Amino acid sequence: MSCRAVLISALLPIGTAACVAAHPGYSDITDYTETPSEYQAHAYGRAGEIKQDDLFFVFHAGVADLYDIALAELAEQKSSNFAIAHFARSTRADATLNHWRLTLVARSNLGIAPPTLLDRDHAIARDQIAALEGAAFDTAYLRAAVRNSDDTIALYTHEARIGGPPVMNHFAFAGVPRL
Repeated sequence: MSCRAVLISALLPIGTAACVAAHPGYSDITDYTETPSEYQAHAYGRAGEIKQDDLFFVFHAGVADLYDIALAELAEQKSSNFAIAHFARSTRADATLNHWRLTLVARSNLGIAPPTLLDRDHAIARDQIAALEGAAFDTAYLRAAVRNSDDTIALYTHEARIGGPPVMNHFAFAGVPRL
């Protein structure tokens, strides 16, 4: 064996290791060991796994229902306008039913329950509206109810289009017309 061949065979492993260390951004065969089913599970979640988007939807949909209920109860007590009080009763009934449906679907299909208390931002907004009286209260209540409804429709529409498990997509899709 020539001196050149011995030198190449001795330096080849060192040179290869040096190249890999010098270029850590290059791919390696070990990067491609995921099977197609493992890739699907990695990219889209494993069966039975609760994804962050599902938690986000259940939380925000639950809070929206609770906010509707809280505002409607305030309006039933404080509103000086009969039509607004009637609207509030109807809104409270719808939001209560929707929260019950959300609880059923989320518990049976995801194993989680929607919130039972308002989050901080909605509690503050509720308290600010509760401090008002008369026509100012009625105006603030209607504005908050419409804003919450618009936000909830956007949330449900997003879940219906892009959401996770089919049952949650169906729940959101069926819920948009009710909102």
